[in-house]
Amino acid sequence: MKIIGQLKTNIYSLLIIQAVNIISPLVLIPLYIQHLSIEVYGLYALSLALAAFAQIFIIYSFNFTANRDLAKNKFDSEHQEIISSIRTTQFVIFIGCLFIFTLIGSLFDKGITFTILVFLNILTFIHQLLFPQWLYHGLNNISTLKNISLGTKIILTVLSIFIIPAFKRVELIPVVICLSSISSYFFLRFFKIIKPKFRFYLKIITRKDLVKILKDGYSLFISQVISQVYIYTPKIILGIFLPLDIIAVYDVSEKVLKIAKMPQYIINQGLFPLFAKKYNQIIKKRFELGSLFLSILMVLTLVIISDQIFLFFLGNRQIDYSFFFVMSISLIFIYMSSYNGPLGLVILKKDALWTKSTFFGLTIYITLTIVMILVNRITLFNFAVIIVLSELSVFLASRRFLNRCDV
Repeated sequence: MKIIGQLKTNIYSLLIIQAVNIISPLVLIPLYIQHLSIEVYGLYALSLALAAFAQIFIIYSFNFTANRDLAKNKFDSEHQEIISSIRTTQFVIFIGCLFIFTLIGSLFDKGITFTILVFLNILTFIHQLLFPQWLYHGLNNISTLKNISLGTKIILTVLSIFIIPAFKRVELIPVVICLSSISSYFFLRFFKIIKPKFRFYLKIITRKDLVKILKDGYSLFISQVISQVYIYTPKIILGIFLPLDIIAVYDVSEKVLKIAKMPQYIINQGLFPLFAKKYNQIIKKRFELGSLFLSILMVLTLVIISDQIFLFFLGNRQIDYSFFFVMSISLIFIYMSSYNGPLGLVILKKDALWTKSTFFGLTIYITLTIVMILVNRITLFNFAVIIVLSELSVFLASRRFLNRCDV
C-alpha cells in the first residue's frame, strides 16, 4: 500500500531525529550536573519548567492545525499564505511571551539568576520560528527536518562540551542552545542542505486575522496546555516547597519518560499527515494494538534498569525509585490516548471532544494536587500517583468519545 511506503519514509526520518534527541540529553545532563552541581541544575530545570509554558503558547496548536491545513491544500499559493500567516502569528506570540513570562519569573523568590534563566530559555524557542515542525510535517518533508535536527544537536553538543566545563555558568546553557539554532540555520542554508520552497517572511496581519487563526486552534491549544501541566507544574510546585536537588531528580525522571514516549511520537507524526488526507481505521487499529504491547514492554524495561538510569545521570545518590516505577505506568495510557486523540478525534475534526477528554484529566490532577498540598504530603511518589490517575482518565474519556464518532 502507498500509505505504508510513505509511512516507512517518514518513520525513518523521525527515527533519526529522535535518536539525536535521545543521545543529546544522555551526554549533556550528566555534563551539567557534574560541572554545575545538582542544585544549580535543579534551578535551571525549574526555570525551564516555567519557560516551557511560553513554548506552549508559541507552538499553540499549529503542529496539528497548520499541519492539517498544509496536508489538505494542494496549491503552492495556498501553502504560502498558510505559512506566512502562521509564522507571523508565532512571532507576535513569541515577543509577547518573552516579556510576560520573564515578569512572572521575577515574582519567584529564586534570585536574579532564575529570572535571567527564564528570559534566556524563552529565547531558545526561536527554534520554533526558524524550523517549525508543522511546516515540514504538513508538506510531508520530514527528511529535511531530520537534517535540521541532526545539525542543530551536533552543534549544541560540541559547544556545550567545550563551553560549560570551561566557564561553569548555568546561564550559558540557553545561550549555547540559541547559538546552535541560529548557526545551524545559516549553515544549512549556506550549503543548501535545506532549500526552502516557500519564502520565509512576516506579513502584515490584522487583529481580525490573528483572532481567526487563534480561534481555529483554540480547542487543541487548551488540550496542549493541559497535557503540559502534568509535566511542568510538578517541578514548579516541588521548587516552591522542596530543595532544588529534588527538582533535578524529577527532571531526570521526566526526561527519561520523554525518551520512552518517542517511539509513539514517531508513529504519530508519521501517520498524522497521511491520515489527515484519508482516515484509515484498519491501519489505525493495527498500530494501536502494537503500541499497547510496546508501552507495556517499555514500562517493564524502565523498572528493571532504573538503578542504572539514575546512577548514570546523578551518580551515587541515595534515591527511593518507587515514584519512578509508578510514574512509568502513565506511559501505557499516554500511548493509547494518542490513538483516540491526535490520531482519532483531531483528524476527524472533533477537536472539542479531545479538549474535553484532557479537561477530565486536568480536573483529576488539580483536585488531587490541591488535596496533597492541603494535607502537606508533597512528595515525588504522590505526584507520580496523581499523574498516572490523570492520564488514565484522559484515556478513558477519549476512548468513549471516539467510539461515539462516525468514521
